[in-house]
Amino acid sequence: MIALSLALSGGCSSVFGGPYDEANGHVADANEAIEEHNQLFEGARGAYEEAKESVEAGETTSREATAQEVEHMAQAREDMQQARDTLGEAREQLSEVQDLEVAAEVQEYAVLLSEAIDAQLAGEGGEIGFYQLLERD
Repeated sequence: MIALSLALSGGCSSVFGGPYDEANGHVADANEAIEEHNQLFEGARGAYEEAKESVEAGETTSREATAQEVEHMAQAREDMQQARDTLGEAREQLSEVQDLEVAAEVQEYAVLLSEAIDAQLAGEGGEIGFYQLLERD
């Protein structure tokens, strides 16, 4: 999970104004998107875990129960995709910082956070692949 923030709120943004306010806004929006992603993805992981435990415990012996589990997993997959979309929104917000005239450290922070988002998306891609295999089983 990504959980980073930039200390531009308050002090710096009010002193410098202009591009720093804008950078702060982009980073704040990115952090909100990251938080939403984290909540959605954790919820989806929990749903997959419940479905997996139910199958392993033999609770899904009837076709009806199995159909319910498959539906539950499909909803979890949709939630994961929505979560990944919010990370894409966060990355877009951070890319806007690169076009601003702000200190190199602020731009570097935005780049590092964007790279962390890319790594998160790559890791989640593998995790989603695992869940898809679980769903097929």
